[in-house]
Amino acid sequence: MTERKPQTPQEKLKEYMGKQPLPVDAWNTFSAINLNLAVENWAAIKPALSYAEYMRQVQFPNDPEFAEAVIAASNQKSLDRVARYDDTVARINVLIGKGIKSKKQAEALQTLLQEMREIIFK
Repeated sequence: MTERKPQTPQEKLKEYMGKQPLPVDAWNTFSAINLNLAVENWAAIKPALSYAEYMRQVQFPNDPEFAEAVIAASNQKSLDRVARYDDTVARINVLIGKGIKSKKQAEALQTLLQEMREIIFK
């Protein structure tokens, strides 16, 4: 078994980011929303975080330098996509802030989640 040599910060960043403009982990913040919609547990739906907040607070809270490197790389690869991500988060949070109380609101939230999937994965 060969030992893997430690990665440089640039290698670590390249591996994490992959070929996509945004890392696929960015979807994780929406998984709970999506699940709670699916089982109609609307009261449990919590607001989403902006891209930078998610990277700093959830994904890399113990590695702030790497969080900042990911944010900078994402902005460099696709500033427009990060802006669309944050805009969609704001619209999601407006809807969640009012509370999801009807199928119509749940469907509107599902539409926004679909937009987010396209921002992250396409």
